[in-house]
Amino acid sequence: MILYSFTAVTISLLGWLAWRLIDQERLVDSQRAQERMDQEADRVVAMLRGVLANLGERLDAWDPSSWPPAGALVLMVKDGSIDTFGGQLLFSPIPPAFAGSQSAAIPKGRGIGVCAFEAG
Repeated sequence: MILYSFTAVTISLLGWLAWRLIDQERLVDSQRAQERMDQEADRVVAMLRGVLANLGERLDAWDPSSWPPAGALVLMVKDGSIDTFGGQLLFSPIPPAFAGSQSAAIPKGRGIGVCAFEAG
């Protein structure tokens, strides 16, 4: 009887240790995956910074009197004004300044008509 009890305790202990080992392996695997993802994110950020720095240098060296390549639009914002080169800007994020008061720019409405429809 003592031998069976000792065997049962030993098997239970080995099972518990195996379960703990499996949990630790899962934890280590998730940490490694997180580290790989962080490294890839850092690599992408470094590459993007390099591309943006290169683009900034090219734009600083660009002569506005020359046209950009076909299909390109260059947008320059300076002191609240927008200059475009090479195409047409479809939307201006800066609202136009009104010459007069705003109430003169927006005419009064004629009134609101109300229509009633009967379901039938």
